[in-house]
Amino acid sequence: MFKPGKISAAILLTASFLFGQGKDTLKLHLETKRLPFDLTIQVPVNLPRVGLALSGGGARALSHIGILRALEEEQIPVDMIVGTSMGSIVGGLFSSGYSLDELDSIALNTKWNELFTVEQSNRNELFVDQKITEDKAIFSLRIDGFTPVLPKSLSSGERGANFLNLLALNAPIKAEDYNNLKFRYRA
Repeated sequence: MFKPGKISAAILLTASFLFGQGKDTLKLHLETKRLPFDLTIQVPVNLPRVGLALSGGGARALSHIGILRALEEEQIPVDMIVGTSMGSIVGGLFSSGYSLDELDSIALNTKWNELFTVEQSNRNELFVDQKITEDKAIFSLRIDGFTPVLPKSLSSGERGANFLNLLALNAPIKAEDYNNLKFRYRA
């Protein structure tokens, strides 16, 4: 007559037809996220958040550009970027709206050795009073009140700071708060 295997298969098929079409509604709780230029967007609250920690390491830290490109190609959304040293520069520029192609161009075309060299600045990069002092002195020493201030490093970092200031001033997104950049950013 009926075999036990056929009966159990019939019961399973009947149960799957009856109960397999259940309704389940996904409920999203939305929050308003502020964007630059006083724009807002509704984003789900319950989705997992992705934060990137970009390390330092000079030229090795520039490899973070490739990591950011892979995340973008896989459409993995990034909520926050934090970084230290060169990682903070890459993260800050990306958060400020520079595209990955622009970051590649900056990384490849910048003469990094000239930015952080021990040599003195070019005369065209100095203020007038600095040129006058440099012409008269064998070496210069800053004074705070009556106390001489000894330099803490061989390179003043002046060229590097000027270069980073230019990049920040020319950034596509100019926000007064790190939370209002393309990605939340900390360094």
